[in-house]
Amino acid sequence: MSPLGLSPGLLYSVISHLKIELSKIWVVTSSAAGRTLDEILGETGWEGEHDCYLVEDPFTRFNEGKLIYYCVLPDALEASRIVVNITGGSTALQFAVQDAARRLRGIECSTGDHGLGRPAFGGRTAGRPVLFGGGHLAKRVMMGQTERMQ
Repeated sequence: MSPLGLSPGLLYSVISHLKIELSKIWVVTSSAAGRTLDEILGETGWEGEHDCYLVEDPFTRFNEGKLIYYCVLPDALEASRIVVNITGGSTALQFAVQDAARRLRGIECSTGDHGLGRPAFGGRTAGRPVLFGGGHLAKRVMMGQTERMQ
C-alpha cells in the first residue's frame, strides 16, 4: 500500500525495487494524481493486480485511515506479508496510510504472521535517470537509491 501524489518518482521506485515481493498493489491517491498510475505501472513492468483508493481532497482527508483499512482488509487477510510505503503524496495521504497500517498491524496474515513491513523510499537521487513516455509523465525522474527503514 502506498500513497501517490502528483510526482510519480517515489511510487515508481517502490514498485521497481519491490515488485518481485509483491502480489498486489494498493494505491491511495486523488483522481488527478491517479491518472498517472497506469503509466507508472507500465514503466515499472508491473503485471500483478492493483487497486486504487481515491480520496476526494488529498490535502484535508487525514481521517481516511479507517476507511482505507476496511478496503484493503480482505486482501490483507489473504496476504503472506503486507508492505506499506509511507512516502509520497500529500501529508494527509501519508497520515491516512500510516493510520491504515497501524490498524493492519493487529491482523493475522494467511501465514499466521503479523507480517507488516514498512519501508520508506526517497532521499538520494544517485540512481539512473528514467525517462517516462508521453502523457503526464513526459519528464525526467531520477530513480534513487532506496533504503529500507524498519
